[in-house]
Amino acid sequence: MKLLHSKMRSRRYAGFAVLLTAVMFAAVLCIAPAAAVVCDESGSDEIWIPDAEDNDVPEQIDDGKVNGDEAIPQSSTSMVYRGPVYDPANFTITASGPDLSPEELFESANATLNTYTALFGKTVAPIALSESCLSPDSLNLRKKLPVGALSASPVSEGYIGLPDVEVPDGKILAAYGFRVLPTGQTMVYASIVSSDANDAAYASAAEELNEWMNTDMNEKTKDAGTSIVACAAGLPTVVSDSLKISEMYTPKYYEENTEKYGEVNVKSSWYWDKCGDLSNKHDYFYATAEVIMNPGILRGGAGNKYKNHQMTIEMDALLHPSALPKVYMSDAIPNSISGKSSISCSIGTGGAGLSWTQELTDVTVARTDIAKWDLKFTGTGNDEVVYSFKSGMEIGCSQTARDGREYCLSTTRADACNAFHTGNLFDKTGPSVSGLYHHSLYIRWDGDKYIEEE
Repeated sequence: MKLLHSKMRSRRYAGFAVLLTAVMFAAVLCIAPAAAVVCDESGSDEIWIPDAEDNDVPEQIDDGKVNGDEAIPQSSTSMVYRGPVYDPANFTITASGPDLSPEELFESANATLNTYTALFGKTVAPIALSESCLSPDSLNLRKKLPVGALSASPVSEGYIGLPDVEVPDGKILAAYGFRVLPTGQTMVYASIVSSDANDAAYASAAEELNEWMNTDMNEKTKDAGTSIVACAAGLPTVVSDSLKISEMYTPKYYEENTEKYGEVNVKSSWYWDKCGDLSNKHDYFYATAEVIMNPGILRGGAGNKYKNHQMTIEMDALLHPSALPKVYMSDAIPNSISGKSSISCSIGTGGAGLSWTQELTDVTVARTDIAKWDLKFTGTGNDEVVYSFKSGMEIGCSQTARDGREYCLSTTRADACNAFHTGNLFDKTGPSVSGLYHHSLYIRWDGDKYIEEE
């Protein structure tokens, strides 16, 4: 599948108008008078249109906006900004209902990502951030930045990526959310239901998507904006956040007939270790897969719940037809383990890695392949509670991947067959079908191409 240069089809979705808004917005910037914000010594902000003959004699505008551009607070050093403004709404797609096409949504998201890179490159400069993606503290900090720091993009080049939604047989994509964060990272939400789902299931999927957009998505957007301003001010930021390329989240509630087995949520995250040792002409990435299991309520069980039973997670970077050049996998964690209450997990090349603590009370983990984990719940420690398991691995490849072509970084698969059971004398397990999750990330290099030495 061509991810990052595909043509957009004509089908429309709810929320797709934001893409057209972004394209029109870019066109306006090329032909309209430029909006500027000048901040006086007291820190008050006003929007001005510079006079064509003398920029020192501006005309004041009362309505607070010029040609759709948002007023951007500037530093105490007066300056004129004529560039595009990052507004999250212009880089967001939401859609829900029974007739969604994953392929067309992917193409729409791809076009939105390409619009972002055409306007901002890899990362938005502090001056171009709208107020909606900054906290009050970050807004105040931005006013104090010098002109050079305001207008400079913190990251000039790097890998950008877009997750693909692959729906299992017998399932339907019911809700989809996408956004390009101001740091160039992408986030995707995909809710999948059974092909025979009723209207209530679709309504629930739409409601959960809206909640996710208003919580996780908006929180990540403000975190990204805050990190840009903090970086420009020379303040420390969370390294792992700056390394992230993309994140995909898929919730699925398993119900067969009247049996409500439970919910399994899968989150895949991908990172590029731009801080690693690149002297050997390799690029290094990290991929993590997190599975959250939440047992359902037993039918006629007076509040009694199903129990967590088993789960299989697999990650792969080698077998895809569009795999990275000279790709290899290493440091897959955790290893096979049993009898532990928790372990510390970490992956990294020494540049900037990832680390977390994995809870394992009454859980046995068998790593049966390079990066495949089979979970078994062996006691009461984690069988009736919401349980999270996170695995990860390092991926390496030749820097010849910096050629602007599209590659599949890795694929995550999670199998929820028989994930829950009753755990009694008449043990019943479910769901009976595989219910396979499938997350893939396609990436390309955005920046100067790699030239191999003779």
